[in-house]
Amino acid sequence: MQAAPREIDRYVEMRECRGMSAGNVDFATLRALFDACADMPTSEQKAFVATQPDLDEQQRSMVLAWLQADAAADRTERSDVVQTLGNDWVQSRHAALQSYWFGRRIGPFLVRELLGQGGMGSVWKAERIEGGFAQRVAIKLLATARPVSAVQMQRFAAEREMLAGLRHPGIAGLLDGGETEDGVPYLVMELIDGQPIDTWCKARASSLGERVGLLLQACSALQAAHAALVIHRDIKPANILVDAQGQVRLVDFGIARVLDASMADAPATAQGERLMTLGYASPEQLRGDPTGIASDVYSLGLVAYELLCGKPAQADSALGLVTQIRQICEDDPPPPSTVGDAGLRHAGLGRELDAIIMKALRKAPEQRYPTIDALAADLLRWQNRQPVDALRADRWYVWRKRVHRSRGALIAAGLLVGMLTAVALNWRWQSLQLAVERDKALVATRFMSAMFERANPASHLGKVPDAIQMAEQGAAELLQDSDLDAETRALLCHTNGRVLLALGQFSRALELANRGLSVLPQEEPAFAETRVELLLLKAEALAEMADWNDAVASVKDARDALAEVRDEDARRWLAVRLLDRQARLDLDRHESAAVAANLPKALQAANALVDAEMDHTPLDARRQSARELLASILLTRCRHSVAQASSHAESYCEQAQSYRERVFPPDHPGRLNALQELAVLAGNRGEGQEALRLSERLLAQTRGVFGDGHPRTAVAALNLGVEYRIAGRYDAAEAQYRFAYAVLRQTRGESHPHTLMVRNNWANVAYAREDFDTALTLHREVQAHRREQLAPNDPELAQSATNVAKCLWRLGRWREALAELDASMVPEEPSARRTQTMLRLFLEMQRGEFGDMESRITRLQQEIAAASPDTRGSAAIAWLALLYLEHRHADHSQLQQAWQALREAMRRDDGRELVSEREVASWERTHADIVPASASAD
Repeated sequence: MQAAPREIDRYVEMRECRGMSAGNVDFATLRALFDACADMPTSEQKAFVATQPDLDEQQRSMVLAWLQADAAADRTERSDVVQTLGNDWVQSRHAALQSYWFGRRIGPFLVRELLGQGGMGSVWKAERIEGGFAQRVAIKLLATARPVSAVQMQRFAAEREMLAGLRHPGIAGLLDGGETEDGVPYLVMELIDGQPIDTWCKARASSLGERVGLLLQACSALQAAHAALVIHRDIKPANILVDAQGQVRLVDFGIARVLDASMADAPATAQGERLMTLGYASPEQLRGDPTGIASDVYSLGLVAYELLCGKPAQADSALGLVTQIRQICEDDPPPPSTVGDAGLRHAGLGRELDAIIMKALRKAPEQRYPTIDALAADLLRWQNRQPVDALRADRWYVWRKRVHRSRGALIAAGLLVGMLTAVALNWRWQSLQLAVERDKALVATRFMSAMFERANPASHLGKVPDAIQMAEQGAAELLQDSDLDAETRALLCHTNGRVLLALGQFSRALELANRGLSVLPQEEPAFAETRVELLLLKAEALAEMADWNDAVASVKDARDALAEVRDEDARRWLAVRLLDRQARLDLDRHESAAVAANLPKALQAANALVDAEMDHTPLDARRQSARELLASILLTRCRHSVAQASSHAESYCEQAQSYRERVFPPDHPGRLNALQELAVLAGNRGEGQEALRLSERLLAQTRGVFGDGHPRTAVAALNLGVEYRIAGRYDAAEAQYRFAYAVLRQTRGESHPHTLMVRNNWANVAYAREDFDTALTLHREVQAHRREQLAPNDPELAQSATNVAKCLWRLGRWREALAELDASMVPEEPSARRTQTMLRLFLEMQRGEFGDMESRITRLQQEIAAASPDTRGSAAIAWLALLYLEHRHADHSQLQQAWQALREAMRRDDGRELVSEREVASWERTHADIVPASASAD
């Protein structure tokens, strides 16, 4: 029996057009060889394979093994045998990939570990080995070692361009890209430390509600991609990762396709190039039909099916390939509640979720949810116990659902029928009640009218009062007895208090919050919502005044009062606001563990709130308020990551700033918040000019929004002063500190942390000028204030102890300096801890105590290398190393190498605290044999 000529022709054509060489053959070519030999007699098969010059021995043995398996199988479906062929290929390619790429350099990265491979390419864990900072990334590149085709090059270029435009907290970001020395395109992506969504849920025995919450996060990320005209086309659990904080991250847009008419004829779905995962592919993908948003809806429906009931919906691997494809295209899976885990089913997996999932899994794309948002909206309706859209056609279901949700109202209506006879007796009471409400409205109107009347210039000798004066006058009126009823007075106290809070009048805002709380009847559920609002206002004011303990107590009181709020919608909103306020309080109190534990809950709740409000128009106040809440929580995550020197800090802060720019209009103060954190990160990377530019921009914009007298303007000036000091512009730094101190002392008081921070940084300028006596006096003042108001383990007390010890050391009072450090706690923040350790080493060196100094210096060098691109402290470490080598009488070459390392570190390290140009220059003058004459001027 001879092989079909067309099959041999196809094999030869593939071999020639792909430029095969020995051992460099892809699976498609081996499969074509298998098809060419399958109908030959066994003796001819072996001879034909042996004559192929492109194969190595392993590949020849593999093809012959496939042919033996084919001969022994039921030949009714050759594709059933072909399915097993890929397993051998994958295993061999896995070994080949490991051998080829492991330990190779790609751009500035070193390849470390194969994370996975698929139809589009392979994904590797890699580490940055140049650029001055440590970074772990995921690198995606083509899985084949042969020359890359033009089609694949085009697809990779499209993927890179597409990924660069996707910005969403739930989508892994693109960091870099290019081609290897071999011409293989690669993408460098954010490395997500997480687990596939199904694995994550199993490991934690997540409840049904928690699983739906994760699906909603995935919906939010996928909808953002669709909004950018991008579909994923390979949605599966392995591409939906969940980190330790419960945040969903969508990864691997490797086979995504831009939704653009110009791509309609792109070769991404040409024969042999269909890239998908069979168990999560849509029918139209398998048929080779055009794919769009509906395909992602289907695949996410498959993930939801498996996540909610614990079993996959399609593609049983025990079936043959053709059978699997036919099943996916034609057969509906059973409803998830009929196959699900009993525990999940008892928790609510029933008809409604069945309908939602099965609508997403309809075979015809036009019968599914039209968008991911529509699917998310139905999941939210299920969460909120509202009628789901997937069952909208069942009028009896909708009626029962509404009756269930409104049973109280219906019962009341029934009772009303029985009470009609009492209406006539009750009409007078109702009219009296209406009169009371009318009188309350008139009194409130008169109060507001009087406030605006007081703005009349005629009442102020021609001077128009500013916003602060008007708010202060309103506050004075509210704090006095008047004819306002209790509820109206409380609401006006809250409104006026929030205005005063925004204007920086924190003590007056606190007075109004307390006044409003005092007039509300205690333990009255009808006023619970107003009580929570006032307690939140009180917590905000106390936090601005750095009264952390009372602020925490107010949040706790608000949380207790929340249980009494009757309106479900109001209770949901207030709960998210409380989570936001608690997270910011924890951050201000340096409670990093509490922030890490509570931030994921706050983010999930805020995302759910935003998703729930998506039905409102973009300008709707509720929708905008929900987005502003999410923006606040994203900023808290950014600030926390910066404080913890997290590797995610830059990504989180860029996300926070990007989201704020979408949420707030151009001149809104909400756009300013993340700029300072981005400036800090730029400084940590050694980009002093960028940090200075951002800080100058922040002060100019803050001043434009709030004016010169607002504490936020003063804080922006304080931060700009820090950048001026680092740049050596001491006069400019002092000018900013002088302005900031005047404003903060007046608005926040002498002992407020921000006021003390100004004094602390002012002292640092004196230290940089080597005026150590003045610096010591100022640092002692700051330390005394902090001891009065901070807990013994507060990081700012450790900062003061280090600053005082530095001054004492420079003044030659090293015993007092050591005593100061011994009495202090070790800072948790890495940079502050390194500074204190280095200072202690300098002091011990001064005392002649060298002991284990070499190992400690080595550890510090390793720490600073790991902290890269944050170079702070590198110059001091290099100075320590040079002095230690000199003590050991190291040879000339070692000292010269250490000196060169010191000079290089001093060029990079803008934040030098423990080494000065003067003392290094003095050392160089006494070591002319080590320092080249041409370099001594450095």
